[in-house]
Amino acid sequence: MTRASSKRQQGASDLHKITNAALSLARLLGDAAAKDVHAADSCQEEADPNVCESKKSE
Repeated sequence: MTRASSKRQQGASDLHKITNAALSLARLLGDAAAKDVHAADSCQEEADPNVCESKKSE
């Protein structure tokens, strides 16, 4: 394998790792956002704001 093709292959491997990391991060952020939305929706139904605050801390 020549140096140029080896560098290209390494670059592609690095790009693949970065892409996978970005997708994992996006998935985690999406999960966290969904949990926040769910918590906010359930808090709107509560008459007592203290109950809502305790749910947010969970």
